[in-house]
Amino acid sequence: MGGSGFLTDLGKYIPGRAIPAITRIVAVGILSRILPIGGYGLYSLILITSSAVSSLFLAWIHPSVIRYSPIHMNNIHKLDSSFLNTVLILTCCVGTVAGLLSWIAIQSGAIDQFGGALHGVTFGGLVLSEAILGVGLTILRSRRKAGVFSVLSIWQACAGLGFGVLFAASAGLQVEGLVLGVILANVVGGAVCVRYVSTGTRLSLGRFDTGIAIGLLKYGLPLVPAAFLGWLLNFSDRWVIAWSRGAKEVGIYSASYAVANGAIQMVVGILSLAAGPVAIAIWEKHGLQAAQRAATQITRCFLLICIPAVIGLATLANIIGGTMLPPEYREGVIIMPWVALAGLLHGLQLQFQIGILYAKRTYAAAIGVALAGIANVAGNLVLIPRFGYRAAAWTTAVSYLALLAYMVIVARRWFTWRFPVASAARAIVSSSVMMGVLLWSQPALSVTPLPRLLIGTITGMLSYGLCLVLFGEVTRTDLRAVLSRERWR
Repeated sequence: MGGSGFLTDLGKYIPGRAIPAITRIVAVGILSRILPIGGYGLYSLILITSSAVSSLFLAWIHPSVIRYSPIHMNNIHKLDSSFLNTVLILTCCVGTVAGLLSWIAIQSGAIDQFGGALHGVTFGGLVLSEAILGVGLTILRSRRKAGVFSVLSIWQACAGLGFGVLFAASAGLQVEGLVLGVILANVVGGAVCVRYVSTGTRLSLGRFDTGIAIGLLKYGLPLVPAAFLGWLLNFSDRWVIAWSRGAKEVGIYSASYAVANGAIQMVVGILSLAAGPVAIAIWEKHGLQAAQRAATQITRCFLLICIPAVIGLATLANIIGGTMLPPEYREGVIIMPWVALAGLLHGLQLQFQIGILYAKRTYAAAIGVALAGIANVAGNLVLIPRFGYRAAAWTTAVSYLALLAYMVIVARRWFTWRFPVASAARAIVSSSVMMGVLLWSQPALSVTPLPRLLIGTITGMLSYGLCLVLFGEVTRTDLRAVLSRERWR
């Protein structure tokens, strides 16, 4: 049952994760050509700073909604009125406070790294709009409305890019025009999302439930420091690069990072989005043994898909850079294998972290992320001034490796399950064969980078899939099960 639900949701989440990820990768190619390197670096700093504010103020609500939604959900996957009203009211209140404080910080000069390229009200609007749409999408995930989630995720990515380029090009607003495009897409998407999740429910301040709010806060607040330190783990490197090396290196690093991370997160993100709600629902409804079986199956699926994605991206990094990036950015492709490895380690530690969430010991996860985040910042401060942006990729991968080791050790206190060692080994061997095929075949192709990339991707997928079949990891029974219509209903 767990596997069926996971694969069904996985199929539905693919468009909602793949298309936005592809859009963000394409956006790198577009924006790196309409902005100077320093301007692209500034735009990246603005987006990651907005993400930092969200981590500080709203990170607690997302895992709380995922964790408690099954308790407040009826048989037709609708949340009860009190729970939904409480979540939306909390989001609007906290998001408004975060937006106002962001506006004050910029207007007062407390954040001066934006160089006057962005008004305070614009940044505050970005924070608030992302808060409302983000929580709305989390509610959809908790209700396993993967189709609607996918549509709105695609809208957010595609419309944000389209509106932003339109404003930047037609109104001459450059960086601020790009941000305004993101805000407009968020506002429209947020309005549609709230309207959908509240269908049949009367939204009212009078339906705010203090008991539910306290439960959400008690579960989620311990994760706030961890979420912020998780932001440090993922994004603080840009600030250190800007401080020690300048906006130009931020632009080079951010472009290559966005391409590599977008590609790997397209895979890791789909699996994580589908796995979380399914795993929590299985634990609540079917108990320990079913949850253990589901953990093994979900992790096996994760490894079989993500290991070849990382090795393939590392092998084709130069071709990807030649396809997506202007010449002045291409030196940054050297970080792509490290970024892909970090994405794999991040996704794998989430598989172990689920045991901590089952036990409602969020403080344990918070400690692990805090330690990894602190180590990452320390490493960046020491290494980036000396080695440049390359060191940022190294420290991110090493920090995620340390976080994975922590989660493996700590999560076993409350939840143990069989790790699919044999499947991991077959995936590594098959991926190594795939890498050999790519290294042998690519030099023989006398075509431009884009066709080479497409041919390499197809060749890699075919050679990897053939190896899995030959090694017995994937059988005809597995293929029939995946392709069965009953499985996807």
